Amino acid sequence: MYIKSTFKGINTLRNFELYLNLLILILKKNFILIIKNNFKSFIFNNFTGFNMKSTEQMDFYLKTLTLSRIQEIYVKEAENAAKTKSSYQDYLFKLVETEVLSKIDRSINRRIQIAGFPMIRKLEEFDFSYQPKLDEKLIRELANLNFMDDAKNIILLGPPGVGKTHLAVALGIKACILRKRVEFYSANAIAHLLAANENIGNLKSILERFARIDL
Repeated sequence: MYIKSTFKGINTLRNFELYLNLLILILKKNFILIIKNNFKSFIFNNFTGFNMKSTEQMDFYLKTLTLSRIQEIYVKEAENAAKTKSSYQDYLFKLVETEVLSKIDRSINRRIQIAGFPMIRKLEEFDFSYQPKLDEKLIRELANLNFMDDAKNIILLGPPGVGKTHLAVALGIKACILRKRVEFYSANAIAHLLAANENIGNLKSILERFARIDL
């Protein structure tokens, strides 16, 4: 309570840095002794007017915790928060939210890369007016991916150039966003893959791997 009441009403960039140190202390308990000692020094130096160098320490802590996005923006966000007189809670919320969104983006992008899509296509980009006979309502229902929970298969039939691959990739992207295991193969590619593994006696293994894929 002493630290909290001391911070209240003091809107400076320095105090935002102190508050961020508290966040790191909460996130990584094995840093408690290091940060406690430094934090006491920060409090003392803050009230004596001595400006202790902390950016290198902050960067070290954030790098150790793999909070790379916070490391990139904490100084700028602290300056913005000081200018707008934002609360410490708002400042920390912005940092943590940005880090979480960054990690989500990296996780999704990694899944998309692993899936091996021939291109990136989204359902929102599909021109249903180009295919008026296509049941748009049904496609949008499929985008909810309920068919995966029901263990149902989807077959897209039609001549070349009507959007089958676009829709298949779009559904796969939706699954990646939901953190599902996804892999994309053309019929020709999967036939060659199965034949090659059968020739080397590895067909059972490859089928077991396919069984672990969600889509």
